[in-house]
Amino acid sequence: MKDEDEILWRFYKDNMTHARHHETLRGTTATVLLAVDAGVLGFLGAAHAWPLAYEQLPLCAFLSAVGIFGALFSLKYHERIVFLSESRR
Repeated sequence: MKDEDEILWRFYKDNMTHARHHETLRGTTATVLLAVDAGVLGFLGAAHAWPLAYEQLPLCAFLSAVGIFGALFSLKYHERIVFLSESRR
């Protein structure tokens, strides 16, 4: 019985290590994407051209694409974290 407990404990530790790694990756990616968004918003704000001109439309589209990618990335990694955390039960 002791060997079985040791195997289960190692499986649990391995899952928690993977879950922490996914959480770190998700957090780091979210931080980088927020920094990119802040830079684009700063660039758009520095133009002082409100309403926005057609020349700035690609930056707005890029900003939207980064936001959608960030949301999907965060959702997927949250799903993985929950899966790894639930597999311990």
